[in-house]
Amino acid sequence: KAYVKNNVEDEFSDIAIRLLDMMGIFKVEITEEMEKLADNIRTNVWNTADGGEFVDRAYVLTKILTYGKYGVPEMTYYGLVYLEKWAESLDIDLEWHIDVKDKYNATRGYRHGKNY
Repeated sequence: KAYVKNNVEDEFSDIAIRLLDMMGIFKVEITEEMEKLADNIRTNVWNTADGGEFVDRAYVLTKILTYGKYGVPEMTYYGLVYLEKWAESLDIDLEWHIDVKDKYNATRGYRHGKNY
């Protein structure tokens, strides 16, 4: 449990899981045009965060998710692409942490005792 909760990897996996859930809800199909823009995010947008400080990266991710030029399906995909690039830059195996987080969540009760 100590390795699953309350660390950056845990937060990244939470974000990824929520983005993947949204992509499932909206039945996102990645088009060629979306993939071209995702390539731009992996290169050009990634390089815009001044110095690559954590808060700068978080700001860019927030902008991607709230920009408004694209629909929710596109924004969620682009956010996931950026998050994957960010995790890679921090040597975080995002897929592994998502898997561990899913297994951990399976051991918890419905809504984890929360009222939402």
